[in-house]
Amino acid sequence: MRHWFTFALALVTLTVATSAEAKKPKDDSTTTPTTTEQTAAAPVALAMAQTGIADVDNVFNAAVEPLKTVQDTQTALDNLTKNLNTALGLADGGSLSDALNDLKTKASGKITVAMNDKAMPSLKPSDAVPENVQKAIDGFNKSIDEISALVPKLAGLPDQFKQIAASAAAFNPASLTKSGVKATEAPKIMKEITGNVKVLGQAPDVVTGLLTSIKALPSTVSSAFPG
Repeated sequence: MRHWFTFALALVTLTVATSAEAKKPKDDSTTTPTTTEQTAAAPVALAMAQTGIADVDNVFNAAVEPLKTVQDTQTALDNLTKNLNTALGLADGGSLSDALNDLKTKASGKITVAMNDKAMPSLKPSDAVPENVQKAIDGFNKSIDEISALVPKLAGLPDQFKQIAASAAAFNPASLTKSGVKATEAPKIMKEITGNVKVLGQAPDVVTGLLTSIKALPSTVSSAFPG
């Protein structure tokens, strides 16, 4: 039985054309043109497949915790905005900048920004504020603490993913046969190995994207609460 560890990451997207768009005649003047902005975008899932072959799975299992760190970081970043929107009664899906501006308005200028020991922004009321504003501040600071704790772990992940992929490069039909795989099953196992290696190749870019988003947080927050 194969178990899948799936970590869907919204930061990585793959643009795909809809079947209707693919079938539409190029010169059909009776239809409304479809812009590139209307093209559907589907999230790419990062997943490690368990093959049931110990020699193979032992290599790829080394990526499980690093991938969990990636997912935990994405969740913390998502919650940073989500918690603000929830506390302030805003619609889901709003941007962090919009949420911070709304928080500023509802706090009536009673919020200051300070950097923690990880150079990450934290919010503090300078005077009594409404309950929803305090809840928003608390939720924001909690997410910032979670992100701050994860940042040191992210730095080394790209190299870890590359090392795991390098180890997996040694797998081939002959090595699988030595591990007890039947010759008829080797192609299927190799396909799963190839898929895992592809995921490991994508993961460093995901980490880079997360770090870029985190790096932008201090200026985003400070610009919302200047002075």
